[in-house]
Amino acid sequence: DRLMKIAAGETPLPMREGACIAVHVVGIPPIHDATSIDVVEALAEGHVMPLPFGRQSSANQLCYNLDGCATFVGNGDPLTPAYAQLFRTGAVEGVLSLDIDENNVPYLHGPTFEPQTIAAVRNYIDLLVDLQMGPPFAVFVSFAGMKGCKVRYAAPGGGFYQAGPLRDDTIALPEVVLIDASTDVRASLAPVFSAIWNAFGLRRGPH
Repeated sequence: DRLMKIAAGETPLPMREGACIAVHVVGIPPIHDATSIDVVEALAEGHVMPLPFGRQSSANQLCYNLDGCATFVGNGDPLTPAYAQLFRTGAVEGVLSLDIDENNVPYLHGPTFEPQTIAAVRNYIDLLVDLQMGPPFAVFVSFAGMKGCKVRYAAPGGGFYQAGPLRDDTIALPEVVLIDASTDVRASLAPVFSAIWNAFGLRRGPH
């Protein structure tokens, strides 16, 4: 449901139209625990809010909304390149717009998308643990607006290789369940990353 809304442009903050990558981390607390987060109280108590996907080092802003609250990259542009939404239900959604080349074609930056995804998942898990919304956690990595997208990755001696384009517009990969908060996120997401590289026609990624 969330991926369909992202693809339709129904995001917490206006984003540039086109390809994007989304990460969802859903906390699954014990059935006897509270399953709703008071985001205003959580912020007042000093809980750190989730960081925008792929933009952990940027100057971020926060806004409240019907679903909870969102942090986003505020650089003066009315269209944010990245955000993270904390839902009252104990889920976090991070979305990042992909770069476009000189021909206005979107591309996935091979050297950074895996580390960025791992960092986002780790950040969202730590937040949900702090809010007592899990473990376990269900992790989803998805893409929207990807038809025609390519992937770029480093070539020996400089420059880059390019593969693709993709024929699929929306890609929803199988969820990964993390039973423990200390689980190795990189190892757990390895099959997901392999599937992404395979989608571009490559046997495996450089990592």
